[in-house]
Amino acid sequence: MDVFIRYKEIKKRLVEGAVFSEEFSEVFDSVAIDCPALWYTGQYQTAKDNVSVVCPVVYIEMPKAIKIDHFPRKLQVVKDAQIKIHILGTAPYKGTDNAMQDAAIAKHQKMIDDVQLILNGWQMRDTNGSLMCSQFILVNENTMNYMSSFAFSILTYKCEFYHKES
Repeated sequence: MDVFIRYKEIKKRLVEGAVFSEEFSEVFDSVAIDCPALWYTGQYQTAKDNVSVVCPVVYIEMPKAIKIDHFPRKLQVVKDAQIKIHILGTAPYKGTDNAMQDAAIAKHQKMIDDVQLILNGWQMRDTNGSLMCSQFILVNENTMNYMSSFAFSILTYKCEFYHKES
């Protein structure tokens, strides 16, 4: 089961966005993040050397150890896969109230809201329309944490991965 294929689909969904319509409305809204989406390797963690940080950015942390269950008809399933979305923004004056800090926090909150709108309830399908991943269900939010001049939030989604061998 290739986790990297699923990472690429999540990245594509975040960067290209999704189209939504409000109930009983013919007006469609396209929502996408306005920053790069990258594979998470601990880029912004303390005690890491020689790591450049682009900001704002969204990091996608895929499960590292997965247990694959095999079923008849060559079906493989990974249950309880947890995908963490790290949202990193600037917060240059976290100890003071001013217009610049308020704008940075508002931008960070908008990124959180956009990511949730794009991913909540999304089912990943391949080009043939076969289900690759069950609905993304938000199970944990760790928002508005501060480190140095950054604000970061981590959204944890739970889903199941599916793969049918040919």
